[in-house]
Amino acid sequence: MDRKQVVVAGVCATVAEYEHCKASLQPQVEQKLKGRKVFYWSDERLAIAIVHAGPGKVQCASATQLVIDEFAPCLIVDIGAAGSLIETNEIGCVICGQYCYEYDICSLEQFPLMAQDLTTATLVIKASAGQRAILSEFSHYIGNAGVVPGMRMGNIVSGEQNVTDTVVRERLREAFHAVACDWETAAVLKTATLNGVDSLSFRVITDKADAKMLDDYALNRDRALGKLGGLLKTFLCDGWVCKLLAVQEQMS
Repeated sequence: MDRKQVVVAGVCATVAEYEHCKASLQPQVEQKLKGRKVFYWSDERLAIAIVHAGPGKVQCASATQLVIDEFAPCLIVDIGAAGSLIETNEIGCVICGQYCYEYDICSLEQFPLMAQDLTTATLVIKASAGQRAILSEFSHYIGNAGVVPGMRMGNIVSGEQNVTDTVVRERLREAFHAVACDWETAAVLKTATLNGVDSLSFRVITDKADAKMLDDYALNRDRALGKLGGLLKTFLCDGWVCKLLAVQEQMS
């Protein structure tokens, strides 16, 4: 595949996230790129590259920069699991991030002083009215089709620590009006933004960010990531992202 053809690049932190994504998309090619696994999927409309970054913000930031430098994509997609900060998120439902807040750099009380550097908006926030309509239509479609229990737009908090305490969970929810938490989203989205590339985040709920977090993650991971893979296949391979990018192209 000609790397110059790649239009969308995705970043997966863990092996499980990458392998479930690969199983769903059924790529034509997989290879090593500067020490990282990357798979490629394409049709006559677009080409997609998904990279296995490795866990944590450092590896995900560097992997995001790698795919931007190698492929110059129009869109970066953050892909993975998340814990729920609200009770109404079902296991297996997908959060499409709006704002992402990197909360582990300073105390919550000090966050307003660093908010500009630690806050990143996705395409959901930056989108035109036409793009928002497409994302909303996709959200309804994917839920009604039963691919996932549902997809909702919401804020994500990102920090390199497991949230296993309901007191911490509530503080994060209240401070950022957030619905989910994970380790790496901030790294992917911030790197994309610094490069002037639009980004989206799709994170599937595996646990409720409480004392049972580790057990629930282990129990639910594969089933939830399988559902996320189905959503990504529909979004990336069945024309939805093409609709989104077509509107973007018309505006440029």
